[in-house]
Amino acid sequence: MTDSENLEECWLDDEVREELLRVQNECIFMWVNNAGQPFGVTMSYIWRDGSFWLTCAKARKRVPAIEKTAYAAITITSKGTELGTGKTASYRGPCSIHEDEATLKWMLPELATAVRPESEEGAKAFLEHLDTPNRVVLKLTPEYKLDFDSSKMWQHRPDAAPPGRL
Repeated sequence: MTDSENLEECWLDDEVREELLRVQNECIFMWVNNAGQPFGVTMSYIWRDGSFWLTCAKARKRVPAIEKTAYAAITITSKGTELGTGKTASYRGPCSIHEDEATLKWMLPELATAVRPESEEGAKAFLEHLDTPNRVVLKLTPEYKLDFDSSKMWQHRPDAAPPGRL
């Protein structure tokens, strides 16, 4: 890489991207509000069958915004995972809202287990916390992605790499 502004060589490898999406369970979920302004919050998610699945109370401001635009975006980082830091993946795409019992029945237990994998009792308690009236599931199906692996960048400039990043 000779051009430090061209990061095309720093994209995540497919298998690393899939591992990131599988092992991470937290993202920044973003939408555009009614005033046309972008906003985002940290949310838990699961990655299943090529889509991101999240949940929130129907009263959250993001729900009517998604109903209006049918679009959202997500950013995920590797921080806090065994992948270390410096790997990111961002996606945007159509986002649908699901309130049906069948979707809630499979998705909420899977999310609870993803968030509390170390404890069956903890996952059960988290599921009880999630299983509320007026709960919705958000499904974001990516149509565009932008990702980055900083370790590839630092390979070309090890002198500029933060300690422990190679």
